[in-house]
Amino acid sequence: MPQYIVTITDNEKKALLSDMISIQDWIDNAIHNKARQCTDTIVDVEIKRIQADSNITSMPTSRKEIFAAVNIETAANRQARVEKEIKTL
Repeated sequence: MPQYIVTITDNEKKALLSDMISIQDWIDNAIHNKARQCTDTIVDVEIKRIQADSNITSMPTSRKEIFAAVNIETAANRQARVEKEIKTL
């Protein structure tokens, strides 16, 4: 499982602790919530795509199965693709 490190100054730590009990808990909650939001968006878009495609006759039975099956373009790849498309205009 990947781990990420966030570096903050002593003043940033002081400011954050005036608003929260645990910086680590806040970071954990924020990243897990963002991942959930991204997952929901990806699954919702895929459900709409499946429903609109008359060639698809069955849909996976769970959101987890839908997410596992979908091919996801990373934001970095999407940005590179868009920049390339813009250059060809």
